[in-house]
Amino acid sequence: MPSEDQAPHKLLETKNYLIHWQDTEHTILVLDVRGEWDWEQAFAALAHFNQTLYDTPYPTYSLLKFREGTNIVPSGLTLPNVRDLMAMHPPLEQLVILVNAGTFIQSMIQTASRTYGLRAIFGRYRFVNTLDEALQLIQSHRQQRG
Repeated sequence: MPSEDQAPHKLLETKNYLIHWQDTEHTILVLDVRGEWDWEQAFAALAHFNQTLYDTPYPTYSLLKFREGTNIVPSGLTLPNVRDLMAMHPPLEQLVILVNAGTFIQSMIQTASRTYGLRAIFGRYRFVNTLDEALQLIQSHRQQRG
């Protein structure tokens, strides 16, 4: 697998984020948040990200990776926006793993899932501190699935 700084399968890059496949088999899609963003940018990034997953006809894993200082929720109506982002859920997506998301983002996602009845979707969410932890989690999940 590529190292953390390599992204040989780039799909979209802006100054604030990069979307790329982590593996050559195209089963792990990464949204690498590199700078602060607003809700419009978050929706645009996740729309592209999720469309890629919808277009992929086999099980996939989603990694949302936040660089230091980028795990800040944009200002505005947080809970409705988090709900709308969570509702974009491709059917073959196995897990959504947030890397270095921070406790505020984690609590917003948990609150949105309870408030808006998204518990089934939230059941696929995992929170880890490093990319290595995320990749280990995926490997473990694959082994459990057989």
